[in-house]
Amino acid sequence: MRFITNIPGGSGSAGPPGPPGPPGPGGAGNNIISAAGAWLQSGLAVGDAVVSTAVANTLAASDPSAIALATPFVGFIFAIPAPGTATVVYYGEYPWGGAPLTPGASYFLGVAPGSITTVAPSGPVNSVSLRVGYAKSTTVLMIAPSDPIIL
Repeated sequence: MRFITNIPGGSGSAGPPGPPGPPGPGGAGNNIISAAGAWLQSGLAVGDAVVSTAVANTLAASDPSAIALATPFVGFIFAIPAPGTATVVYYGEYPWGGAPLTPGASYFLGVAPGSITTVAPSGPVNSVSLRVGYAKSTTVLMIAPSDPIIL
């Protein structure tokens, strides 16, 4: 498991390394981003698909109807440990807490911001179709994003 931490601000020399963090989601090969600062736009929740925005260090709910809100896809919010912080799984197994997934089905960014669906988007013009992964089981989403297709 690889952790990437982005904590903006501060000056001077760094202190000694801290103790290891808590374990992330189960499964081998998970990649997790733990970030603090002005990272989350309001209204985001655990399980939302998120993208990086033009505002430095800010995540927003994915929205395939707007190219800028569908790429670059970052991953899924795993935890919001404190206001303005997020733990995001961006590759590998993600413990899905929403409605049961369909094992073996591919999942795409959904029409509702932050959602996913088994139906590949087909329009409107200038929207984006992005496969985010597939269901390993009814409760595990394998995050393996494809290249986005601009419709």
